Amino acid sequence: SILYTSLYFLAYRYILKGNPSSWKFSPNIARTFLKTGSAVALLGAFAMIYSRIDQIMIRHMLDVTSVGLYSAGVRLVDLWGFIPTIIASALYPAVLNARKISEQLYVSRLRKLFVLYALPAIGISIMLSLAAKPLMLLIFGKEFVEGFHALQIYAWSIPGTFIGLFVMNILFTDDHRKILVFTAAFPALVNILLNLVWIPEYGIIGAAWATTISYSLIPIIPLFFKQTRAVLYAFYKPHL
Repeated sequence: SILYTSLYFLAYRYILKGNPSSWKFSPNIARTFLKTGSAVALLGAFAMIYSRIDQIMIRHMLDVTSVGLYSAGVRLVDLWGFIPTIIASALYPAVLNARKISEQLYVSRLRKLFVLYALPAIGISIMLSLAAKPLMLLIFGKEFVEGFHALQIYAWSIPGTFIGLFVMNILFTDDHRKILVFTAAFPALVNILLNLVWIPEYGIIGAAWATTISYSLIPIIPLFFKQTRAVLYAFYKPHL
C-alpha cells in the first residue's frame, strides 16, 4: 500500500505537475466516496466469504486432513486470480472512453473484452481439470494427491470468477449498487446452503461443487434485472 501510494504521488507531482499543497477537503466528495465505497466494502466482505467459508465449514464438518486436501486445490485455482485484474487495469479504461464516443462502440469493445475474460478462464479450467492429479503430485506430494478430484471440479469456478468480475465492473460503472451487492450476496448465501447439505454427504467434492455453482451464478443474476439485462445481453448474445 505504501509503494502504491508513493508511486501515485510521484506520478501526480512530477508527471501531471500537480501541487499537493493546493488540496482542500470537500465534504460533498467525501460523502460520495463513502456512499460508493459502502458497496465496495460489502463486495470485499462477500469475496472473503467465497474464498474461505468452504474451508471453514470443511474443518468443522469433516476434519483437518480434508481441509488440507481441499486447500491445496484451492491454491492452484487462486493462483490465476491476477489475470482478470490485469485485464481490467489495462483495458477497461479504453472501454469507458469508447462510451464517450458512442454507445455502439462501447458495446463493441465490451464484447471484445468479454472474450478476453472468457477464453483464458475456460482454457485454464480445462488445463487444471485434465492435469489435476499430476499437478497435485508434483507440487504438493503424494500426501495431497487424493484432493485432485475436488480440484477437477473447483477448476470450473474460474470462468464464473473471471466473467463475474467483468460483470461487476459494468454494474459499478453504471452505478447499479443495489444490484451489484445482491449479485455478490446471493451466490454467497447459495454457497453456504449447498455446503451445509453437500459436505456431510459428499465431503470435499460437495464443497467444490458448491463453490463452482455459486461462482457461476454471478454473471447470470444481473440478467434477471430490467435495469441491467439489456447491456449484458448485448455482449452475451453473440457468444451464446
